[in-house]
Amino acid sequence: MPAPTELTDVLTGSTAATGAPVRLGPWDVRVFTAD
Repeated sequence: MPAPTELTDVLTGSTAATGAPVRLGPWDVRVFTAD
């Protein structure tokens, strides 16, 4: 899923790259709704 990862990277910045799979849990839904 490149879409949610890319969006999260913009929202959290380096935090997403460091713990993408860990923080993508709750953020994944948020990112999809934000988009």
